[in-house]
Amino acid sequence: MVKSCFIAAASLLFSMNLLGQANVHMLNVRVDSSVLSEEMKMEVVRNYIYNPVGGWMKFDVLGIKERQDKGQYLSKLSKERCSIISAYLKELEIEEKDILVKYEPYASLWVFKAKELQRTNCKTTLDSNIRQCFGVSKSHGGTWVSANGISFYFPPYCFESKGTLSDKVEVCVYEYLSKQDFVMSGLVARSKGKILESMGMFYVEAKCEGIKLELKGGSSMNIIFPKQLAASDGYFTFNGENRSGLVDWKLDGLRRVISPVIKDSLSTQKVSRSRESDSDWEGEGVYLDGDYNSEQQKALYSIMSSSKLGWINCDRFIEVNNKVNIACVLENAPKAEVYLVFKSMNSILPLYNSGKEGLFYAKDLPDNEEVMIISFTNDKGNFKLGYASLNSSQKEVVKLKLDSYSTVQFKAVMSDLLAY
Repeated sequence: MVKSCFIAAASLLFSMNLLGQANVHMLNVRVDSSVLSEEMKMEVVRNYIYNPVGGWMKFDVLGIKERQDKGQYLSKLSKERCSIISAYLKELEIEEKDILVKYEPYASLWVFKAKELQRTNCKTTLDSNIRQCFGVSKSHGGTWVSANGISFYFPPYCFESKGTLSDKVEVCVYEYLSKQDFVMSGLVARSKGKILESMGMFYVEAKCEGIKLELKGGSSMNIIFPKQLAASDGYFTFNGENRSGLVDWKLDGLRRVISPVIKDSLSTQKVSRSRESDSDWEGEGVYLDGDYNSEQQKALYSIMSSSKLGWINCDRFIEVNNKVNIACVLENAPKAEVYLVFKSMNSILPLYNSGKEGLFYAKDLPDNEEVMIISFTNDKGNFKLGYASLNSSQKEVVKLKLDSYSTVQFKAVMSDLLAY
């Protein structure tokens, strides 16, 4: 923590702008004592966070009344204040080369924002309690339907053999479909900083004789949802990579999620005995290999294909026109995971650790969205939880205090909070 002193109580003016631009955002901060206050530190961090990457931020460290005084002591005072703020910025891991003191004629501090301070307490985990496993044939492939009614189809000879001789492949699937699933496993919806909305996230792994298998180049597997999507809905297949503890999603080429409707005259190419004997079939739906089920045939499905195993996501990009930022302070649990949950869409984001203990933020959010901030810790079944509902356009810093919950209480509260 910075322990240097300011020389007088004053109103400090912070101006945040890009070099060469006339647009300047003015922010007044009150210092109530001769020390660098927690409020001041928070404003330093907030201004750095909200400045765009590649931009310069100017700290004008003298107040208006001080400038009017024009005393000789102002040169020394402004230099000392720049030194104090500079030291604090270095604590935040901002490199010295990105910090500049200019004299105009008094000292002012300029900071170049080379990168985001994107550190988070959130982390992605696999929940072994929801794992479902089944067997398929290398040579014949196979289709399997999960407990949630989602089908997984593997075509013949889609797996790499990797020297294995057995024809049997064990496939294990983890399904994450709800906001509660996302929060509890740290599955955030983002792709290179852009917000995503998910229809479902999955982890799929395959093994033969204990050896992990991948799909062959040029092969793909299908995931079929019992839900219809229009092409205009804009859902695509994404594959996930774990980066700094969280999964980040990347488009699997341009594999659009589709909802085919197969007419009766076309579907006769694939007929099972049970289907031929069913006189109630109406001729629309999606046919899956295996015995015909009339209820299945009448359903409307969406099919996504993936060229990879591992993390797979059915997502679409969310366009953000008017961007806002949110800041949150955890009063008693700075190491907790902190998530932003959207109420109008199936999506969550992490809040990032600013470097100032207990201060978290999220940037470039859509304005006027009803959201919830949820923060929790889990110490061997001893939970702490805090939450707050707000509108994303709210400018005030959200303050959260985490309370203790038993495992049963925690699960009940989370289920209730994320039921929408």
